[in-house]
Amino acid sequence: MTKQIRCAVCPPGMPGRPGMRGSPGPRGPDGTHGVPGRDGSEGEGAEGPQGDEGERGSIGAPGPAGPQGEEFRRGRGMPGPAGGMGPPGDIGPEGEQGDQGDEGRPGFNGVQGFPGEPGQDGETGVPGVAGPAGAPGADGGYCPCPPKAKVVEDERGAYQDAA
Repeated sequence: MTKQIRCAVCPPGMPGRPGMRGSPGPRGPDGTHGVPGRDGSEGEGAEGPQGDEGERGSIGAPGPAGPQGEEFRRGRGMPGPAGGMGPPGDIGPEGEQGDQGDEGRPGFNGVQGFPGEPGQDGETGVPGVAGPAGAPGADGGYCPCPPKAKVVEDERGAYQDAA
């Protein structure tokens, strides 16, 4: 025979962490029907707008024949007012070529216009060929003149003696 050891009874420990959420249970039975509601009272408020026109009704049966008509005399009344203008007609065919018209009179001369703006200067011409030397003047035979000087324009536009 084996000897059994008895457990000591310990005080309960701290509660554990909450477990995971369980899956939903099966659907419950339908509830019972509620008590029928009481009849409502007459509501307050302005009358609503007029509704749309309903569908056209079916054609009724022909009515009874009317009374016999009276004798009449044929007459002629006043003419009615003129009717409106009708739509335009189609375009007609092209007409024949007309005769040549008389020649028109010449028109009057127009007013003279304002003077135009001055034109641009023309290009500088090519220098001409030097002419032959001239004959001495009337005073060349009795007056001894000093020798002639050659005058040249420099880069500044001034004239200087080049002799």
